[in-house]
Amino acid sequence: MFPALALAAAFAVESLLLKGKHNEAVRAAVLVLLLAPGAARSWSFDAELVLPDTRPQARAWIEANVPPGSNVMSFNSHTTVQLTPSREHLQMLLAKIGEHPRARLYRLMLASHPGKGYGIYRIAQDSRILQAGPGHVKFSASGRAMIEPSHGLKGVRAAGIDYFVFTSYGSNAEGFEKLQPFLTEIFTASEWLVAFRPEPGVRRGPEISIYRLQESPS
Repeated sequence: MFPALALAAAFAVESLLLKGKHNEAVRAAVLVLLLAPGAARSWSFDAELVLPDTRPQARAWIEANVPPGSNVMSFNSHTTVQLTPSREHLQMLLAKIGEHPRARLYRLMLASHPGKGYGIYRIAQDSRILQAGPGHVKFSASGRAMIEPSHGLKGVRAAGIDYFVFTSYGSNAEGFEKLQPFLTEIFTASEWLVAFRPEPGVRRGPEISIYRLQESPS
């Protein structure tokens, strides 16, 4: 559809400017009027893209303040802080997933591992919330370390989670509503440490809050 619209617009402009009896100043003015809105919108979009992002800032804080080897729980990788998995975590994943295609990636990561790192766990979400096929979501999850929300805090403690990284990009409104009981349970048992928030014209990205899971009362 869009190529057809672009061709139609080009034909209209060509007919207006080249076939009509207009001088060069009129043609230049029309071209500026046609191109200026798109150029301004593109500049505005690009200016937003080059702003610092909250995710690298949160990563720097975690690497400076969270002990290597800690187990960190968050949402899908593209929505949250990108952390280096520890050697131990990669070895655990390789033992767990067998011949899953991600095994090749994990072996490469082990071969070039920089040291330190964390155990990285993802919160499982419904395929409809993720807008993907159920089979695809299940297959993708089988290659990662996942936390099932239905198991609640008990499941989180069983996985040995030490920290929780909340990100506002982690789900949509419906997804967060479904996760609310689970998140409330986690927040109640956690200590808030720090937050990183976007600021118009200064910083972009999701709102990120980092929590330390408190020990279970004896």
